[in-house]
Amino acid sequence: MDCSDSSFDGDHPLRLQILGPLRVWRGPRELDVGPHQQACVLAVLLARAEHPIPTSQLIELIWDGDAPTSALNVIHKYIGALRRTLEPGLLARSPGRHLLRRGNGYLFTAGPATVDISVFRRLVTDARRAAAEGMLDVALLHYQDALALWKGPAGGGLDHALAAADTFTALNAEFFEVCVTAADLAVALEIPQQVAGPLRIAAAMAPLHEPVHAALISVLDACGQQAEALDLFRIMRCRLADELGIEPGQALQRAHQRVLARQLPAAPSGPDPAPLLPDHSSSPSTGFVGRVEERATAMDVIGAAAAGGTGVILVAGEPGIGKTRFCEELAAGASRRDVAVEWGNCLPTEGSPAMWPWLRVTESLLNRLPDGRRRHWQGGIIGRLLNRASVVVPPNALDSGARFHLFERVTELLAEAVARQPLVLIIDDLHWADVGSLELFAHVGARLPEGVALIGAFRDRAPAPRGELTRMLAATSRLPGLHRLRLTPLPAPQVAELVSIETRGVPDNDAVREIHERSGGNPFFVRELTRLLTHREVYDADAISGVPATVRDVVLDRIADVIRNDDDRTLLSAAALIGRTVDVKVLAQVAILDIHTCLRRLEPLDQLGILSATDDPFEVRFVHDLVREAVADLVPPHRASGLHHRIANALETCGGPPDLIEERLAHHLWAAGPHAAQDRTVEALICAANRMIAKCAFEAAHQTLVTAIQMSRRAGLMELESDAHAHLIALVGMQSMYGSSGLMDLLARAEQLARLLGREREAIGLLYSRWAAHAQAIELDISRPLAQRLRQQCLTADDPAIRAYGLQAWGIQEWNAGNVGEAYRHLQQTRESLLDSINNDHADPVQRDLEWLMTGMLAEIAALHGDSESACTILAAMKAAAPGETAYSITVTAAFVCRIAVLAGDPQAVFDAARRGIAVDPNFDFVFLGTYLRLALCWAEAMTGHSPARAAVAAARLITTNLLDPPRSCVATWFTLLAEIWLEVGDHAQASGALDRAEHFLAAYSQRYPEGLLLLMRARLLRDTGAPRGDVVAALRSALATSVAAEAHLFAQRTQQLIDELADEVCSPAAWVS
Repeated sequence: MDCSDSSFDGDHPLRLQILGPLRVWRGPRELDVGPHQQACVLAVLLARAEHPIPTSQLIELIWDGDAPTSALNVIHKYIGALRRTLEPGLLARSPGRHLLRRGNGYLFTAGPATVDISVFRRLVTDARRAAAEGMLDVALLHYQDALALWKGPAGGGLDHALAAADTFTALNAEFFEVCVTAADLAVALEIPQQVAGPLRIAAAMAPLHEPVHAALISVLDACGQQAEALDLFRIMRCRLADELGIEPGQALQRAHQRVLARQLPAAPSGPDPAPLLPDHSSSPSTGFVGRVEERATAMDVIGAAAAGGTGVILVAGEPGIGKTRFCEELAAGASRRDVAVEWGNCLPTEGSPAMWPWLRVTESLLNRLPDGRRRHWQGGIIGRLLNRASVVVPPNALDSGARFHLFERVTELLAEAVARQPLVLIIDDLHWADVGSLELFAHVGARLPEGVALIGAFRDRAPAPRGELTRMLAATSRLPGLHRLRLTPLPAPQVAELVSIETRGVPDNDAVREIHERSGGNPFFVRELTRLLTHREVYDADAISGVPATVRDVVLDRIADVIRNDDDRTLLSAAALIGRTVDVKVLAQVAILDIHTCLRRLEPLDQLGILSATDDPFEVRFVHDLVREAVADLVPPHRASGLHHRIANALETCGGPPDLIEERLAHHLWAAGPHAAQDRTVEALICAANRMIAKCAFEAAHQTLVTAIQMSRRAGLMELESDAHAHLIALVGMQSMYGSSGLMDLLARAEQLARLLGREREAIGLLYSRWAAHAQAIELDISRPLAQRLRQQCLTADDPAIRAYGLQAWGIQEWNAGNVGEAYRHLQQTRESLLDSINNDHADPVQRDLEWLMTGMLAEIAALHGDSESACTILAAMKAAAPGETAYSITVTAAFVCRIAVLAGDPQAVFDAARRGIAVDPNFDFVFLGTYLRLALCWAEAMTGHSPARAAVAAARLITTNLLDPPRSCVATWFTLLAEIWLEVGDHAQASGALDRAEHFLAAYSQRYPEGLLLLMRARLLRDTGAPRGDVVAALRSALATSVAAEAHLFAQRTQQLIDELADEVCSPAAWVS
């Protein structure tokens, strides 16, 4: 032993426990890990062992948005103290072996020490491997050893910050999952008592976790303790009803029924328990090898759906590991249970239609319905998803709230379809899905109708999942009943079985060993290597030594004899560029062949396992996208661009109706480069973006419009560039409340184009939009000269719209400057035109959105000026117009109702409006409007006594996340209101700090309208901290004078009310007002 290893003290190793209360031992002696926060630092680092945590995140995890200014230094101090505790012989300033610096953060690495979470995960992996190999008794022993490590909730006894809760909750969830799996295995092996103890711990940790309690009921029943099992079910039923208002789910009900009938569930490798129909799904299909445990888990979920329950399964693995084949096996098992199956495949090629998997699924679901119901569904937003709506999308459809309504309708359609028959819905290749498809998957998973099992398959490496997929997986991970299955490489015996199936012979052991090593147990690579050997009619170890190492080379080797000439090479190359599924009519035209000749030339590729037939006689399909990618990589760039142009021409000629090909056409024209006319390509890109918007695929539309703008600008196509700008500005602006930093350049360029094209009114409208963007970003030094230009044009213009632009811009500038009366008088002159505009269609989506915002601002400024009657009238008009409008207009209306209510100090008015606005934007697509709604809700909850401390922390986090970087309009106001929340909590130091931040932003950005409110809160702070009455009175008089001077009569009234309240507290009111 190396005595310099400071993880050891003599012969005593270091042991750390996080699966329960945090404890650390060196040999038999327990170590003191220091004060509470220092222990929390160690606990968080242990929970994420071997993964670096930035210091900024550590600060958030420890202090939850309430960090002191010295937080970073405190973290460094804690790390130093912990290093000395874990390694007492450590030299000064030495990092040691466990708490290491990584970039701007720290990580815990175990080294020679023992950490219980690492041991737990290793034992669970061993257990799953043993179960997969059929050694169920060995698997249970590993599970028992793993569960014995748990002593209670992970990190128990530490008062974690809210931000750290997810970390420890995730660890607990691992424990619960293993408990349930081990219970099923123990009951099946008739030794249930082996897992009763850990299950009781899990049940105590998670009193509402149905699978854990269902497993405990089954174990108690199997132990002969039926009375306790029935008592536990009754307790759970009452608990679920009292706390959640729901009935027990399928798992609990089935466990209860087994107790009543004294039936035990079958062993995991046999048929599923109590199937509705005879189940033959336990017998593997031809060509399917291994995956015993994963398949048993998945079939249990499908069985629950068949019985009226729900479940979500995520199947992950590297490319070629067999995810699709595994899903096919599940589909076959579901069909044998009389459960319907629907597939949606995400396409790998660029230019694939947005929302593609859901187009196919929705179409198929509609076909399950009677004609009348099918026509009903096709008439609304579902028709837009299916490309059956007109491509011309009205401006008021351009908002992310429309996506929520679409998602809800798809979920409702699924519920109607499944009412006739249980359903397994499989979405394959999620790693290729566009953002809209991923968000719809998460939405459906969260609202899954009874009788549906949702399965998603995706690559989790090579490459690693991109950000959009990772976010969807994070959202889905919180769903109840989620099962995440990772398919791992096949062990050598299963590789031998697969080789035997493919070759229809028995390969020698050396050949199998060589194939296993070369393929890494990846089933696709095993098949490809085996098929190449079969093609050579030899499959021994000597033959394998000459086999190419990569799939690309394997594919090359197999097609070498087929693509002997340019025509055959062109045919295969064009097929690879068209996509995974190839329309033979399009391919034939690209290759300048008739259909029959084309099909004849494809036959050898079918025989070699490169292409295969589909149910459609006019389609062929690459057997795997790895094969298609290998072929596509062989096409030189200059040749590929020419083929893309020919594919685009063929699509227009015989690819189908325009609505079905627009997105693919745009991609192929863009990829054709100089082969395609640039105006044709730009027009196609804009049409494709409109189609994406119609399907609520906003991210894809954004990228497509950016491409259209870049291309049209390079080509000098000003009218097309202007058109693309208009759509992109509307798309970006509605999501950022026209305050996005990226919007400024778009608006400036669009204004320049309008002037170059002689469109003066349009140019002034864009100048107005540019002013609004800078004003929203509180860049008032930039927005003021723009407002002055608009005001000057207003004075001489005959056009009512141009006059309105000038009055509104200058009114908002005066409001920002703190001149509320002047702002009110300017905006009031545009009141009638604003109220007319929100009730009428508007050709320009950008101006329409801005007019909704300006109408809300008129209401807010009227209320602030003391004209509450006018404010109420305007808000009523907005509410009346909003239901027939979009989620955007509903959100705008709700946001201004809330903003006015918090300024007036009226929490009851906030609740309904905030919840209505959040309901139509649950995904927080309207970031700034959504922030105002959620901040108002925090304020209202605090003012009505609903956990004000928690509301303060949540509000501080919202401000920091969404209003500070870069600073946004009203940030000083919200810091002032945060101070009011802290005053309700009674934390005067936090309230003072929030007011300091408000004063800083008020001074730094000159948005002075909330100054009277800020001074009022300063006076309240003085009163609440026991300042002399004279000082409080002086502060109130200063606040009153400031509000009166600004004509902010609402703040003046609130200030006077507090003066009156203070006057009533003394015998002589005159003593306060004299």
